[in-house]
Amino acid sequence: MPLGSGASLVKRVAVVRGIEAGCGVLLAGLLAWVHPLAGMAAALHTLHAKYTSQGYLEALPMVLMFLALIAWDRARSEDTGRWPLMCGLALGAAAACKPIHVLPGVVLVVHLGLHRRRVLPMVIGAGFLAAVLLDPGLWADPVGRLVQRLQHHSSFVPDTTQPVWYPLEALGGALPSRWHPDVFFVSADPIWLGLGLWGLISAARRSGPRRSIARMALAWFVVCLGVLMVWPTRWAQHALVLVVPVCLGVGFFAEHRLSRANPRSAPSD
Repeated sequence: MPLGSGASLVKRVAVVRGIEAGCGVLLAGLLAWVHPLAGMAAALHTLHAKYTSQGYLEALPMVLMFLALIAWDRARSEDTGRWPLMCGLALGAAAACKPIHVLPGVVLVVHLGLHRRRVLPMVIGAGFLAAVLLDPGLWADPVGRLVQRLQHHSSFVPDTTQPVWYPLEALGGALPSRWHPDVFFVSADPIWLGLGLWGLISAARRSGPRRSIARMALAWFVVCLGVLMVWPTRWAQHALVLVVPVCLGVGFFAEHRLSRANPRSAPSD
């Protein structure tokens, strides 16, 4: 908006890429707050690096959904207060950015509806207000605008039909290193995917403070993967909705392995 309506395409793209690159770095930092290796996985994931540096409008909603996950974890034990409000605002802002990134929010809302019904009106109300206020395109004709967007999205179905497992291939198939070998000399994406799933499943089964987050992150991954597999508009950037749970799983994996490696008591001299 500060550039005005007469700004050149180069300037507008530069602003968008700057925002996305900054949010991509921010997401890696927030994940590192959970565990350093979770942040490293995000920083080195080539699919994440590629699409958060090209202005694909993915990084900001990814940050918002991660914040919604953290707020949900706090809201589970808080009937009223700031955390349910923050969860709803983050969900609504993510929906205003790019609707596909609010898919995990469905899982969060369903869980709150089953276990914390008292906070559900606050979460849904704040989410609805944020989604509408932050999306001026809906103000004049919300129903017609939504229908137009859904119809417009169908025009982005790839000319060549992608297999149903393409989201997994995009997430862990090291595709950016094939597309841009001069930029990404090597890709550890398959390793992050394997360690992430291992870490999520094992952490979801163990008792401990990480269990609730691990279970929700695993549900996030499964539900979003299922939607992406049946959705005919399969593009590689859509798999970014799965990056956060995978990186969290890498952190849980490393955390558990390091805790097992530490001796319970030091041997006596």
